[in-house]
Amino acid sequence: MNKLAALFGFAFLGLGAVACAGETDLSDAPAGDEATGEDDLRTAGIQSIRVNRSAGFRPPPQPGKCWPSGAWTFDFETRQLTGNACLDQKPNGIDKVLSEDDAERIRAAVRDVRTTSKPAACPTDMPVSSLSVKRAKSETRYVDQRAACGGGSIAVKSGLSELVALLEELSAPTPSNAAPCVRTGCSGQICADGHMFSTCEFRPEYACYKSAVCERGADGKCGFRKTAQLTACLGK
Repeated sequence: MNKLAALFGFAFLGLGAVACAGETDLSDAPAGDEATGEDDLRTAGIQSIRVNRSAGFRPPPQPGKCWPSGAWTFDFETRQLTGNACLDQKPNGIDKVLSEDDAERIRAAVRDVRTTSKPAACPTDMPVSSLSVKRAKSETRYVDQRAACGGGSIAVKSGLSELVALLEELSAPTPSNAAPCVRTGCSGQICADGHMFSTCEFRPEYACYKSAVCERGADGKCGFRKTAQLTACLGK
């Protein structure tokens, strides 16, 4: 009787080992600074991101319209947002420089992406969102958990839809009736909607603005494009 019980015990342990081996976790995720074995995505060292949102399998849209979808690329150094997206059922091209505040909003949204284990099966007829993170020596792809069955992508349980929604918001075109920004102030150190008066004291940093681009940002406000050259010149 004791021998029979022992045999059943070994069999049960063997089945348990097989069941555990069948579960998928983040141990097969690519190595690097990304979230391998962790629940969130680290943003340190990220140079750029690419985000895609598919329309899924749907009938063709009406002429001149589109289904919700998009493809965005954002460079954290230049704050350049490029790509295309379906906004208000119309296709729109995107090429704009975002403000520092909006760039930080994107960085925070990337930090909020939460990873999880891969599912056993994935549907093939649903819209899918994905995020590709590029660092100096690596590029890692994250995808909705429901579509992360195959390939080397890391499964995401939350955060991608919020990131897509933010990119759609920031992709909205600047109103065409907005007047161009003007370089103003006594030394041309102000970028504004119209001409403004300022004191005329001399400051060395004012020379930095001579070659800076005065433009309207994605938030609709005028300002100098904060490039690496301008930041270095200002000593900030």
